[in-house]
Amino acid sequence: MLCDVCRTGLEGVWDPKNTRRIGLLEDFPDLLEKLFPEVEDENYDEVLDEHERELREPERYVFGHHTDYNSMLRSKLLGCVVCSEFSDLNDEDDLNPSFANLGYYSAFQILLPRGEASQATMAVYVGEPLEQIPHDMVAHDENDDVNSEISHSTSDLQTWAHIQTWMDRCLANHELCLHQDSEIFWPTRLLELRQTGDEKFFRLVYREELDSTERYVTLSHCWGPGPPETKLRLLKSTIDGLRNGLSVDILPKTFQNAFEVIARLKVRYIWIDRLCIVQDSAEDWRAEASTMQSVYRHGLLNIAALSAPDDQAGCFFDRDPASVAPTIVDLGPRDGSIGMFYRFEAEREAWMKDFEGQPLLSRAWVLQERILSTRNLYFGSKQVFWECFETNCCETVPNTSLDKPSNYPSYSRLHRTESSTYKWKPLIHPKKGRSIAQPTDWDSVILTYSQCNLTFPCDKLVAISGLAKRMGYIMRTEYGDGYDTYLAGLWEHTMPESLLWVPKIIGSRISSYRAPSWSWASLDGDIDFRSVRRQSRWRVELLRAEMVPHGNDVTGEVVSGTLTLRGHICKARRSKRVRETRNERREIYSIGSFHHPESDAPVDFHHPENDMPVDLDLRTRYLQFDTIDDSCETVILLFFTCEPHKAKVFSYVQVQGLALIPDDQSQSYRRVGSVWLKEPTDLEGDFERELFSRFPTKTVSVV
Repeated sequence: MLCDVCRTGLEGVWDPKNTRRIGLLEDFPDLLEKLFPEVEDENYDEVLDEHERELREPERYVFGHHTDYNSMLRSKLLGCVVCSEFSDLNDEDDLNPSFANLGYYSAFQILLPRGEASQATMAVYVGEPLEQIPHDMVAHDENDDVNSEISHSTSDLQTWAHIQTWMDRCLANHELCLHQDSEIFWPTRLLELRQTGDEKFFRLVYREELDSTERYVTLSHCWGPGPPETKLRLLKSTIDGLRNGLSVDILPKTFQNAFEVIARLKVRYIWIDRLCIVQDSAEDWRAEASTMQSVYRHGLLNIAALSAPDDQAGCFFDRDPASVAPTIVDLGPRDGSIGMFYRFEAEREAWMKDFEGQPLLSRAWVLQERILSTRNLYFGSKQVFWECFETNCCETVPNTSLDKPSNYPSYSRLHRTESSTYKWKPLIHPKKGRSIAQPTDWDSVILTYSQCNLTFPCDKLVAISGLAKRMGYIMRTEYGDGYDTYLAGLWEHTMPESLLWVPKIIGSRISSYRAPSWSWASLDGDIDFRSVRRQSRWRVELLRAEMVPHGNDVTGEVVSGTLTLRGHICKARRSKRVRETRNERREIYSIGSFHHPESDAPVDFHHPENDMPVDLDLRTRYLQFDTIDDSCETVILLFFTCEPHKAKVFSYVQVQGLALIPDDQSQSYRRVGSVWLKEPTDLEGDFERELFSRFPTKTVSVV
């Protein structure tokens, strides 16, 4: 969308009576310098004369844009695709004197299409020194893949026509999606929709009562902040009432809207977690949680209440079409001789702001629901989105995929394995413009998952257990037995590398046990995995891994977990806290000294007799604690990697590892952080032996 300033400014470029022309090009030397950087000594007369002969009337002028900073800021916050590109550096004091004297904060110039060229350009100018912000415009016609016809509600027939088209296209042509549908599965319980006249009823039904010729739909939603006791749930005390049937009208708005969607789809059954899992039975909850991947994988469609922060907000929203639809501008002369309809190229990506940051995406349970479902239909406050194995689209881009150009190879060809196992689908992701869950890329899933919130922190592993089961099946099918050994959120065959995770910000641990300290699942907070280059030398060996699950599901809750590792260790004492930028909040210290783990004698990475000069300024020795409570004066370091780097002036190795402390409850150790070092060294000869020879090798158990 465009703000009124941009839209009226562009539509008025041909009309000198209703114009914002503030001068000719030659009136603005700093602008000419941007346009003709090759011209020396500001001698623009010759190039302007030649340029003038090629220009049409509007192209010879500079036009006023925003009158002041506040006007620009309002348009930026509104989501104007042009004004959104203003930098945060363009503040109230960032005034261009030439524009300010004429009553403007910013100005623009237009270059119209000519000949067979189908592109126009609007160049915006702002600030001192002058900044140029170019914006490309493309022709809008019946072949444009961007849709400008947006209705006033996400529940009306125009929106539903898009939904029906996406569904029909998927059911008829999408090989990957149809493959998911080829297996038959029914949940333990479903809700059945019935209608008598104008009144709709629903009732709880069991698997053995279902019509096996029909399909079911699932729902992803936010419960909301209210106490669960106040919400209608499946409890031991409410089973009979739900079995007998209730009016749809008694349900919260989000559930009512979901029933309206399945009625339009002509589907009788829907699965809603709150009404299909007995909420006051730990046994039933664990049993149903263990089948979650099958429930979502085999549903016809997953309805995702994208913009609803709770169960009362609903799936359907009224909207202002002008704030959602791409703005189409007529750049043709005002005499009506020809229409030149254009839109900004950035309108193709404007959907991102309508998807990013929506309430449902912050819910941890929803990530696996999105990935595992064959088809997702997201009801946002601004527009509706579709996501399946072979495409993702929305109302403003309804016929081509959001995350790939039209000439991108078929997703079905790229992501089918030799064994014909279909991997999970790509997800809509505004920041990356591509999937957050590339096939078998577990790390990228966990990075996203760690940013999400859980109502009950103890669900950390359970809320992703369905996805772990699916991943285990994929890896076992792809690579063979042994590749599906799952250890509290990590895979044994990816260790020790996957143990090198770090909190992006200071993490926190809940008071009750949830996961072993070496697992990212032991922390709440955003995490990342340290990169390890292929030429790295591993200095640690995983000897044994032992897990004790809570029950029979190895992907769910755990009672304990122990890794037995063998590698070089030392004792380290921290020094001063490292000052970071204002946007980083981590508990990082420099390491003051290394010591033998038993005698406490000082040790270092270099023998005293080594003649190589050591430039202390080249050393980097950092210790990052996982939480504030983990911070301590002395730790045991277990070294993992040794990565050689050869520079022009000097060579060094980068060493990574974990920081451990003795566990009070056993003879084992507990992880409290990670370490990364940069040590200058001569890479000739057996440099690794020289580096690590003073650090003893020991077998340690980490719990």
